[in-house]
Amino acid sequence: MEKIRQAREFYKAGSFFEALEHLKEIISAVSTPNEEVLSEMIQSEAYELLGIIHQKLNNYHEALKNFEVALVKKSKLSSTNRQQILKIELSIIEIKIELAQYGATRQKLEELLQNLESVELEDSEIVNARILDLLPT
Repeated sequence: MEKIRQAREFYKAGSFFEALEHLKEIISAVSTPNEEVLSEMIQSEAYELLGIIHQKLNNYHEALKNFEVALVKKSKLSSTNRQQILKIELSIIEIKIELAQYGATRQKLEELLQNLESVELEDSEIVNARILDLLPT
């Protein structure tokens, strides 16, 4: 968790490329047989932060790939709450809109709005507004 914390600090300081390198080291350690295997929780956090950083850098394809991996990993964790899943799903939808991959985006946004009613989000009004802004008219 220390390495994730350090990567978050780089991100907060605006040092996106340093954060990316740090996160890549964390994830590559998983595939190294001699290294201690990282928990799913740490991996999911690393992929989510990679998605956030790539989205900030307008690297939408990379952001989408990382958010999708984070979503799969977080969905497997019993400690993950619905709020965490909804935030990742919203990020994925935002990126798909940026990439003009509309497909089922409107339906997914409407599902997210319905799910928000049953989940207490820290910033539910802000998230609700983001979803409404993303809905195609």
